[in-house]
Amino acid sequence: RQDFIAYELKVSPNNTHFEFYRDVFKVWVQRELGHEPLKKLVFITPGQGAERLRKQLGQEVIQLAAKHGLIVEIAPI
Repeated sequence: RQDFIAYELKVSPNNTHFEFYRDVFKVWVQRELGHEPLKKLVFITPGQGAERLRKQLGQEVIQLAAKHGLIVEIAPI
């Protein structure tokens, strides 16, 4: 069974938001071009960066992606 989930790991706490938006864009492009029917992105990052993303524009990006059938999850480490 294939779940079509992309995992991205951001180890450094620096510039988490840049990496997050870039990774969302990459997954979205892969879906649109038809190369991979990705259904979900799990963005793994240090806790402080994850918390900031959930409070800022990242939450809006998650909601927008969901409207288009892409689940985006921010997972703290």
